[in-house]
Amino acid sequence: MDKGLIEELMVFVGLMALLGSLTKIVLTMVNRRKAVAKESAHGSLDDIAQRLGRILDGRLIRLLTSANARLFLKTGVSFCKQD
Repeated sequence: MDKGLIEELMVFVGLMALLGSLTKIVLTMVNRRKAVAKESAHGSLDDIAQRLGRILDGRLIRLLTSANARLFLKTGVSFCKQD
């Protein structure tokens, strides 16, 4: 066998080993993240529900405020009575 052919073969084998190692590392990281997500799934769902509630409350307040402002500009009447 020629020296150049042996070098090309060794480079190919090295690259394939590197590719396999990187694939295994990525798969291990993905599996660990899935395991952590399964352990804390109930806690995170509660957090997500609370965040969603706060977001919706904030948007509702903005919607009512803009609707109140439009009505006031059109008619001079406000939805909210101030004491």
